Amino acid sequence: MEGTGARCPSCQTPSTAVHGSYVRRPADLPAAGRVVQLELRVRRFCCRNPECSRRTFSERPVRLLAAQARRTRRPATAQCAVAITAGEEAGAGCSSPWPCPPVPIPSCG
Repeated sequence: MEGTGARCPSCQTPSTAVHGSYVRRPADLPAAGRVVQLELRVRRFCCRNPECSRRTFSERPVRLLAAQARRTRRPATAQCAVAITAGEEAGAGCSSPWPCPPVPIPSCG
């Protein structure tokens, strides 16, 4: 990801102490007719604030994904456009041939 550290989402204390990492594989739309498979290595950090209830936290790729998202913003935006145009139930049905599995839409907007 970017930078050398991240801020704890609970207490906003900056940390550069890497606890570990894991891989996220969010779904994305095809590009130039080719399947896109993203693999993001996300670092986990130790919170350095002894009064914070959170011991570790992961960096958040906010430009690409919403927190805990299973798909990038591109398919989310496209699915919302279909849902708004055709109605939520029809939009969910229209998205089934897409390479990304349909995900429940909490809110489009």
